[in-house]
Amino acid sequence: MIKDYNMTRKEWQNIKTVISGIWDYAYRSGIILSNPWLAIKISVKFRQISKRPPETQVFIGDDINKLIFKCQELYETTKNEAYIAIIFNLYCGLRVGELVALKVSDINFDQAYLHVEREEVHIRTRNDDNSISYEWKVENHTKTYTSRYVPLIPRAIDILKNLISKNGSYSSNDRFLFTKNGSHLNTNQISVALSHACKQAGIQQKSTHKIRKTFASKLDAGGVPTDEIRTLLGHTDAQTTLGYIFNPLPKDETLNMIQNSF
Repeated sequence: MIKDYNMTRKEWQNIKTVISGIWDYAYRSGIILSNPWLAIKISVKFRQISKRPPETQVFIGDDINKLIFKCQELYETTKNEAYIAIIFNLYCGLRVGELVALKVSDINFDQAYLHVEREEVHIRTRNDDNSISYEWKVENHTKTYTSRYVPLIPRAIDILKNLISKNGSYSSNDRFLFTKNGSHLNTNQISVALSHACKQAGIQQKSTHKIRKTFASKLDAGGVPTDEIRTLLGHTDAQTTLGYIFNPLPKDETLNMIQNSF
């Protein structure tokens, strides 16, 4: 299969999960007396893929400052909290579904951390007339069904205190953090706001997921250990985290670092 379909390692891992599960189920159910899959060894080479250039995956150099400035400007003129959420997430690296599901009760100002324990999911339903309806629903768990704690840097704390004080919601801990017309913002609203902010700032448009990659890449460039980045992102496997890390520095700054290494 690997040869015939020229599979990458990741593609094979996806197929392997299904095949392995079938053999394991057959063994546990008593259909077979032993599991031959355990003896399978892969010796062929996987198709190699080139890592995408960083400028397509993360916000680089001054683009981050341009995005922050434009989001602040757009928030002041529109009062759309999606723009504040975008800035906040540059400092936290949450999944966008986790970002919109945050509540005031998730913030610990005394110890400066954020408790991430729920996320919004996008439910697609086919109706009786064959039409499709969509619903955004907040589930009381994250993608990996585990909660985690993310430290809050002073810039992130300032954003939260200003937002909460403006909304007068210190006494309402069960309130969603980022809202519009009394309801929590959904992931689509964040995506639309990010696309508009990028366009207005004159920088390359990127998805909300690229903010998460930017966060990971900035931490890596700052010398934060990969395992700590993995924990902050909520990954179970460090290999997944490595796929999020790109060089977020401008080429001239990278060149200076190379020169200063000798």
